[in-house]
Amino acid sequence: MKKKLNTIFQSLSALKQTISGLAVAEHTLMFEHRDLHWGNILVQKIETKSFSFTLNGADYSSETSGISTRIIDFTLSRMTKGGISLYQELSNDEELFNADSSMDYQFEIYRMMRDELGNDWSLFQPRTNVLWIHYLIDKLINQVHYNRSEAKSTVSRFKQCGNSRKQF
Repeated sequence: MKKKLNTIFQSLSALKQTISGLAVAEHTLMFEHRDLHWGNILVQKIETKSFSFTLNGADYSSETSGISTRIIDFTLSRMTKGGISLYQELSNDEELFNADSSMDYQFEIYRMMRDELGNDWSLFQPRTNVLWIHYLIDKLINQVHYNRSEAKSTVSRFKQCGNSRKQF
């Protein structure tokens, strides 16, 4: 993901697209990704100017900034459909939880998920998705380098956006 993002606007769009995809899946399938490090988000350049989605019967749209994101690798994910829950049992995967978080924040996220779930991986706890969103925000702030003048103009642009409920 990092190498494909050239502007702060693309980073914001990637985050919005990822969050909206998670929100729709979470709402419709009681979905948690549980491994949403930035290697599991594919980014490609596109010509389309905006993307849209429906959540809870409301339609939303946002600018693409010339990129499209796709979430991949659902190995550790959890979902429920038709009353049947599918999930990866991770309670005995000590290697996953003992990894050194000084190497990457993602390893701390695994431990935070385990604590959130009480090590019961069958549970639906959408806060795990929020933990991964925090991880992604941290990466976009600390690992992607932006042009300083562009970052200043972005703040002005956000102030002009207003509070339209239909704009994400």
